[in-house]
Amino acid sequence: MNYYNQYNPAFFSEAALKKQAEVKKIKKLSNLIGAVYIILWLVPTVISQMILNVAKLFGAERLLAPIFSDPAFLMVYQTVVSILIFTLPFLILPLGLGKTVSEFAAINKPRKKMFIPFFFIGTGVSAFANVVTNNVAAVFENFGIHFESPQIDYPQGIFGIALSFIAVAVTPAFVEEFATRGMVMGSAREFGQGFAIVCSSVFFSLMHGNLVQIPFALIMGMAIGYAVIKSGSLVTGMAIHFVNNAFAVFFTYLTETVSSVTLQNLIYLAYLGICAVLLCIGLLLAQKRDPSLWSLEKSENILTFGEKLKYFFLAPTVIVSLGLTVIDCLSMISFG
Repeated sequence: MNYYNQYNPAFFSEAALKKQAEVKKIKKLSNLIGAVYIILWLVPTVISQMILNVAKLFGAERLLAPIFSDPAFLMVYQTVVSILIFTLPFLILPLGLGKTVSEFAAINKPRKKMFIPFFFIGTGVSAFANVVTNNVAAVFENFGIHFESPQIDYPQGIFGIALSFIAVAVTPAFVEEFATRGMVMGSAREFGQGFAIVCSSVFFSLMHGNLVQIPFALIMGMAIGYAVIKSGSLVTGMAIHFVNNAFAVFFTYLTETVSSVTLQNLIYLAYLGICAVLLCIGLLLAQKRDPSLWSLEKSENILTFGEKLKYFFLAPTVIVSLGLTVIDCLSMISFG
């Protein structure tokens, strides 16, 4: 062994040092994102427990029961909690990385003539991601495995419908896009656009915490992430997210008012047909306006794409995040 080379600083090549620096930066980023997810997972439980403890302190448990069973109140509560958990915890990322919020999640105009194509593409993908998810669930159900998801009681009346759209469509479109495509994807973009899309999509799917929504959210996360990067704006992602969730609210109220299953299916098929047309138009327009439609900017990193993913997902807080999601998912599986 050449001991001179072993202890000589020149023994460590510039490439090796750069690789070590990249590994360190990815581990720091992933641990911060994992920590944010853990906070995201804990906060709703902590808030609920705090409310319960205060109610017990003042002997008001019975008063709270009817309030927390009121669908209108739950929509307001969901809106407030969503705003809190998808904004404040994510500020850890720019603070921990020495950046500003605007560097990751600037609300700027989409690139010229690129909003419509990618809005159409994202909306089209959302419809068919739903179909894929439903078919996967159906396959498991044939084997007696049932995936449950949290059920939402929607309030009635014009005011109730307005609350539902605000809580389920408007608020998530803004705050979840700010959190995932803004802060998470934005902070990961220095390691490559593809890497940033994958990481943000995985965490977007994990946030949903159940096997019914995770596959759908993963596909949608990929589509929205790509649309945001190619259009150059979070606004595109917010618009796609809003339309997808708004349709979910619309279809929920539709099933309550239209008793005919045949008519419901016809409306749903019409929706899929419209989304298919939008997807085709979007792809044609995007291809015409952006010759690099199917390519992403390559990063100048030493690490390969696979190495980046390995170091990212093996970070301690990310492993804990995955474990928490597994626990959530297992608790919502029934057999028989």
